[in-house]
Amino acid sequence: MITRKSIAILLLLLLNAAILWLLLSGDGAYAYQKKVKLPFSISEDKEILLVYLGYVGCPTICPAALSHLSSFEDSLHSSKTQVIFVNLIDGMEQALADKFAKSFHPNFIGIQLNENSKTQLINNLLAFYSEEQPSINRKTGHSDLVYFFKREKTTKKAWILHYIVAPSTLEVLFNTYKKMKIL
Repeated sequence: MITRKSIAILLLLLLNAAILWLLLSGDGAYAYQKKVKLPFSISEDKEILLVYLGYVGCPTICPAALSHLSSFEDSLHSSKTQVIFVNLIDGMEQALADKFAKSFHPNFIGIQLNENSKTQLINNLLAFYSEEQPSINRKTGHSDLVYFFKREKTTKKAWILHYIVAPSTLEVLFNTYKKMKIL
């Protein structure tokens, strides 16, 4: 039986596939300019923010992406940039999300959001996430994307999303970072 939820999940999968197709064409970075109210605060000395949405304990997608981001962080040597891991699984403690993020790099910050903030962030970023449903043998799924933000120059409080990137290589991450420095 096809339900509204099934149709919504299918549409989100198609949207995610379209975004990934755009990302994989060209230089791997999808240019996108949107002011986004982030549901967490970041130190005012940070100018560029890389946000990755995943989940604690992810066995496949997250380790590869976070490992690329860790290598990027090691090579970057910038105190003006911050990598944020947002845990998508509800009900976990903040400390666990942060511990998971720091297991990839000590400078990473792990964030645990409440359900409303998580949903709002997913919608603002055009991300995909589906919860595990053991009754139909479906595992948790999510987008494999890094969101590049730059702090708004006028207020220093708002963040502008500039690029959405599939973190497949360090080259893609560095090329996108160079574009961010020019903005």
